[in-house]
Order: sequence, then structure tokens, then C-alpha cells
Amino acid sequence: MELEVYRCKECRHVLFTEKHIEDHIKATHSFKGEEKGKSIQCNSHFLSTEVPWLDSYKITTSAEKGKIYCPFCKCKIGNFCWHGSRCSCGSYVAPAFQIQKSKVDSQIVIVTPKE
Repeated sequence: MELEVYRCKECRHVLFTEKHIEDHIKATHSFKGEEKGKSIQCNSHFLSTEVPWLDSYKITTSAEKGKIYCPFCKCKIGNFCWHGSRCSCGSYVAPAFQIQKSKVDSQIVIVTPKE
């Protein structure tokens, strides 16, 4: 079985897998100053709250929004906002644990089932 994992570009530790990414639908409307129907690629991954190292943002942080750092090297990799955030494609995701695609690398790994 193949699984896509995402690693911090700085320290190369695995941060999350494809199973942790929240799907969202690209917006069909436009915002002020944008062309309607313009196809824009997503620049971020929005994570579900099931990623274990995100617990520190859910429990110890009283802030409504802030920065997300790699739990291993402390490099900034994204932002969070409990009220939600707008993706570069125009879709609004709430709550938003937004990881910038430019801060992580993806890799396909082969997972062998345990017998």
C-alpha cells in the first residue's frame, strides 16, 4: 500500500500524511479585485485536528490565531485560526490549520501490512 507523507523542508521529519489533509472545494465566486472563474491552485494544505503534534495548539494556546511551527526544528510552516482562513483558491476553511506547501515536501512511501 502506498501512502503520501509530508516532511518539513528544513529538518526532513515527517509531519503528517495524506490522511490528515482536509479536502475543500475550490470557490466558484470571486472576491474584490479578482477575476471571476479564474483557476487558482491551492498554496496550502489544511490539516484535520487529528495530527498528534497539533494538540499543543488546541490545548495550551488560548489565542484565536497564530503561527504553526515544526515540532522538531521550530521552523515556521504555517498558521492556524479557529475562526477559519481563506485558501488561495478562494475557499474558506474553518477551523484552519494551514500548512504552506512551500514549507513541506511530499514523498510516496510503501507501507507493508503487519501480519
